[in-house]
Amino acid sequence: SAVHDAQDASQELLRNLMDALGRLAKAAHRGEVEAVDWGAHLPLVHTRVLAVFGLSSAMDDTLVRLLHSASASAASADDSLTAPLSYTFKALTLTRAAARLVVHSLTPARGSPPLAPGCKAPVALFLQLARNMETFMNPSNDGHWAARLSHFAFQVCKALDGRLRWEREQAAAGRQGPYEPLGAEEAAEVLATLRQLLFTVAHSKNSMAKSFARRGLHHLVLIEGARASGELLDHSLAALTTETATHQTEAMLRVLARVIPLLLTARPEAPAAA
Repeated sequence: SAVHDAQDASQELLRNLMDALGRLAKAAHRGEVEAVDWGAHLPLVHTRVLAVFGLSSAMDDTLVRLLHSASASAASADDSLTAPLSYTFKALTLTRAAARLVVHSLTPARGSPPLAPGCKAPVALFLQLARNMETFMNPSNDGHWAARLSHFAFQVCKALDGRLRWEREQAAAGRQGPYEPLGAEEAAEVLATLRQLLFTVAHSKNSMAKSFARRGLHHLVLIEGARASGELLDHSLAALTTETATHQTEAMLRVLARVIPLLLTARPEAPAAA
């Protein structure tokens, strides 16, 4: 029991640390606290974010020990009705905080020094993180990480929706935030990557993962307005007319039921179709 107590304490420490960093990133982005220069720290931050998902290939020995008990207790998958809800919710507080941290560190603070040679830009690091996630997000994958990865993708969409809306409001009021705004090309690349991840997860065997995919697509439609409809409807048509993967039909009907009302009543400030 002493070992379990120590592991629980380590988990609590990791949750508190990630939550504090996520809150700091959001507050700094909005000018509520002094701006943080995340540049040099982002490679380590993204490594720790991968560890939050419980993917042993992404963790060093210390993090394996920190997360061992949680991963073992969830081996039957987070979505199981027999899995303790308290564990599931604690795991998802980690992914929510990680998403907040990643989204609000996507651009440098105004006036910050250029990145050192060989260092990747924040958006490039996020795209690399997404590629690493994609490996584990195959619809047939139902490991204990399925709910965490899909919840992280959903929370990234939600945090990105909030960030972009806040930046539009600041620009409309003639104000500048302490960080560079996310550029149109960078935002388009991030959104396209998220869209493909969520299209994949929408067909997952894991019902929690599918639910998070629908919620993530909900936020993407809020961000992009009519611009999101083209790919979404093309993907839906392929899923609805398939004769060999009929399970996709139900999944896409659920997605459409969630997002079609948004497509019909897009936010006034959402970008129009090109």
